[in-house]
Amino acid sequence: LITVPLNMDIDIRNSYGLVKANGVGKATIYNRHGKVAVTNVVGELKLENSYEDVDVEAIQSNCWITSKHSTILARNVKGEMIIDHAYGRIRLLDVSGKIAINAPHTEISAEDLAGPLDIQNSYEKISLSRVGPTTIDSRHAGLDIDDVSGNLEIRDNYERLKLNSLSGNLWVSGKNLAVFGREIRAEQIYISSSYEDVELVDFSGKTTVLLSHGNVSLTPLPVTAAIEIRCDYSPITLYWPAGEKYPLEAQTKNGDVFWRLPGDILIEEKNNLTRARAFADLVDKPRLFLSTTYSDIRIEEGFPK
Repeated sequence: LITVPLNMDIDIRNSYGLVKANGVGKATIYNRHGKVAVTNVVGELKLENSYEDVDVEAIQSNCWITSKHSTILARNVKGEMIIDHAYGRIRLLDVSGKIAINAPHTEISAEDLAGPLDIQNSYEKISLSRVGPTTIDSRHAGLDIDDVSGNLEIRDNYERLKLNSLSGNLWVSGKNLAVFGREIRAEQIYISSSYEDVELVDFSGKTTVLLSHGNVSLTPLPVTAAIEIRCDYSPITLYWPAGEKYPLEAQTKNGDVFWRLPGDILIEEKNNLTRARAFADLVDKPRLFLSTTYSDIRIEEGFPK
């Protein structure tokens, strides 16, 4: 046990075993093979270890953590965070500043982050709740994201994205990436994927979906901006906002258009292309365009909001 004056700067180099620090100023800790627990740091914290857990709490300034084969728990960090990690877990709670995480083969969970947040990882799940603007670049990582205040940008593949409650723009790009989104209030929504389903419920904003070999299901709020869906080999189902009218064009090659709403629709068939138009005279309303190949388009009345 080493006792130092309160808020004194420290520099610790250790090879094996536990390192604990509490009530210090600026702290630099290197522990090659051991657990590190740090609380109540007034200044910056720089920490590096491996093979044992890291627990930090009440850090008043910036924080850098480098680790591998461990679990990192960080709570109540007032400054920025930079984390380099591999093969383990990261859990963050109540971080005020910018966060950058590079963590392959690492499960990541976080709550109450002001952001912006930048994550790079692979092969393990990411779970986020109550976060600010977020960018995720991942591979083979399932994503479960709830309550984002700001823009959300995602690159991923061969997994499933579950998104709930977004107040900001959404941009998603991936292969073999299933996307389910609910309660999205955006100026722009862009989704590009393949071989998995895309479902959006209670969303608004200019929306573009590009998909091949998957199902598209859309239940928009009353439409305030254009919706454009372009697919190949993908059935499309649109649940039309009850009682609303918008100019619609729907076309499918080697498929059918099924219209389940009151009101007239003009359907033309030529050279295996079926094209349907409705409410074409409403030039002051946002336009809906649906296109696919070798699949059907279904337009049904949604539930009243």
